[in-house]
Amino acid sequence: MWGNLQVWVRDPIHILAFARIIVMGVGGAWLTCIAGRLLERSLLPHVGSPAAGHIAKAIRYLLYILILATILGELGFKVAAILGAMLGAAGVAGVAFGFAAQTSLSNFISGLFLVWERPFKFGDEIEIDGVTGIVHDIAFMSTSLRTFDNRIVRVPNEALVKGRVTNNTRLPIRRLDLNISVANTADARRVMQLLAEIATAHPKCLREPKPEVVFKGFGPSSMDFLLGTWVDQKDLAIVQNDLFCAIKQRFDAEGIALPGPHPMLVPNPLPVRVLP
Repeated sequence: MWGNLQVWVRDPIHILAFARIIVMGVGGAWLTCIAGRLLERSLLPHVGSPAAGHIAKAIRYLLYILILATILGELGFKVAAILGAMLGAAGVAGVAFGFAAQTSLSNFISGLFLVWERPFKFGDEIEIDGVTGIVHDIAFMSTSLRTFDNRIVRVPNEALVKGRVTNNTRLPIRRLDLNISVANTADARRVMQLLAEIATAHPKCLREPKPEVVFKGFGPSSMDFLLGTWVDQKDLAIVQNDLFCAIKQRFDAEGIALPGPHPMLVPNPLPVRVLP
């Protein structure tokens, strides 16, 4: 191998060959950078910014290795033998490393499934194992969530593949459910009518599907109702606050009492959204 290289250096006939190798290395590296950027841009709408960047980086490294192997072949090195030895050593090391890093390998494979399946994307609001947050980063080993009190929670990808993940913002609209209780002396039909009127009158409550009111039953000293209305994802917290205020004001005007000494307008819990 080195003998061939010395012959190349001493023989001026091979100047063009050296020039070709230089052009191959510089041009190949430049084209690889361009191809990586184009690949990242094409993947961006499908897998999100972090995953697109990781995939493009992996492809660039692979192309760099191919360019290096081609240059070594031009210089007279036996690339096939070198690659065979490297692959053999990598195979032995991979088996030993695999037993020592089963969890990491599982997370890596799970990350590939997440990129391929796309159950969520960058910017989605998801829930996993009692943690709710905005998807901040999607890597091959883990996914980072930004909680609503501005903390970063790292979740291993294996947990995301095996566990139950709730995507709160995948669909454009969502039903807001309010569990409402009034004193059992109130007129049930009148309460249902008022709740329907309040939801219908709100400008951000969708007309289709229309709001629904369900009489759920009797509590120890109350009548329990469910008000369900469909809203856009971005308006969820705003509509919840507006409906609570409107219901309280309307109930006071109608003389409808709440049961017991404590307020019983209880929503399904929503995370407090205070992100800047």
